[in-house]
Amino acid sequence: MRRKAELALIVLAACGRIHFAELGDADRDTDRDADRDAPMFDASPPGCIDTHVQLTAAADDGEIYATNFIPDGENPTDMSYPSALYFGHWFGAPTWGYFRFAVPASAVPITALRLELWAEAVTADWDASRHAMIVALEVSSDAPVVVSAAEQPPNGRMITTGLRWPASGGLGWPVGQWVSTPNLKAQLDQLPQVPAGAHLQVWIQAADATTDAVELGTPDSSINAAHGAQLVLTTCN
Repeated sequence: MRRKAELALIVLAACGRIHFAELGDADRDTDRDADRDAPMFDASPPGCIDTHVQLTAAADDGEIYATNFIPDGENPTDMSYPSALYFGHWFGAPTWGYFRFAVPASAVPITALRLELWAEAVTADWDASRHAMIVALEVSSDAPVVVSAAEQPPNGRMITTGLRWPASGGLGWPVGQWVSTPNLKAQLDQLPQVPAGAHLQVWIQAADATTDAVELGTPDSSINAAHGAQLVLTTCN
């Protein structure tokens, strides 16, 4: 059950969990400003080109919480509220978010890569001064589609060493804006060679084991394709 709390807040209840999300202009307007909604990427170095890779299928992103497999967002039937997939940690169990991208030939060889996410929702207990995420890549030369909760790391899919996001302190999650992970090249270097046309899969969960309700939400691409996750691949001459 979902209900409005106050003008600036949305209460999101899914799978027995309550999520608080700040209602931004992007949620109020149907005629969005293209410049404001464009991802805010760092400029690539001279001689380098950024390729923005989007998710191509509904199965390419989703959420796993404990034994719950949630491939299409937590509230896919009610478009008046954010239909986010979440990642973090929820009362004793990790909440994994996963994002799978096909690598275009134009982006090989990859010099740097980072994940761009649209900040849609944040749980009430998230503390931006101390809570952080861990980001990892799946160890595979062509990561397959996730089809069940049993595939969550570490007992299901094998992943690289995690990268803390951010490196220190806490992670801000400004609702209605794009946010970017740090460079994941060190994680990419732990994979076998990933050829053009193969798939990279990014996994995210909370950095610290906790009993807090600490999750962040981003749109599931099957519900909100315009704000679905993007992988930014940098290629340098």
